[in-house]
Amino acid sequence: RQHPHYHSVLYGLGVCHGLRGEPDQAIACFERAVEIFPLLAHAHYNLGTAYCQKFEIERAVGAYEKAIAADGRDGPVGRKARKHLDEFEAICQKNGVSLTTHIDNVRIFDQAFAALRNANYQVAINLFAQILKTEKGHVQSYGNMGLAYAGLGNKQKALECLDQAIQIDPDYEPALVNRRVVENLREG
Repeated sequence: RQHPHYHSVLYGLGVCHGLRGEPDQAIACFERAVEIFPLLAHAHYNLGTAYCQKFEIERAVGAYEKAIAADGRDGPVGRKARKHLDEFEAICQKNGVSLTTHIDNVRIFDQAFAALRNANYQVAINLFAQILKTEKGHVQSYGNMGLAYAGLGNKQKALECLDQAIQIDPDYEPALVNRRVVENLREG
C-alpha cells in the first residue's frame, strides 16, 4: 500500500502469490513490475513460470524471451529461461513441429474452436485442417473437425474424423463419446 509503484515490492508480492499457488495474482504483480522496470529479468522469468502454471505457453515463451533479453543468454536468469525454452522446443519436436509452429497452431485452434462453438462449421473445418497440415497427429483437431462435419449434417465425414482421432489416441474420451452420438444421427 505504501509503495504501489515500486517494482521490487511488486516483484516480491508476485513471488509470494506464486508460492501460495495463486498464478493470476502473481501474473498481475509481475506484469506491473516489468512495466515499471523492463530490465527486471527475475520478474520476466517468474512471469513465465506463472504462465506455465496456467498452461499459457505462448505467454510463457514471451516472458522467458524477455528474461533472456534482460539478463543475456549467459546470465543466470537467462540460462534458466533458455533451459525452459529448450524443454518446450524438445516437447514440440517429439510431436514433429517447432515451438513457433506449435504456438501458431494454438492460436489457430482457438479460432477454430470459437468458430465451432458459433456454428460456423465450414470455417472451423478449414482452420482445423490448417493445423493438421503441420501437426498430423493433432487428435483434438480431428475430434473437433468431426463435430463440425456433424454440424453440417455430413455423418460419414464426421465419423471418419472421429475414427482418425481414436486411431491416434484410443483413449481420447471426447472422440469416443462423440462417435457414439454421431453414429445415432441421420445423414444430412
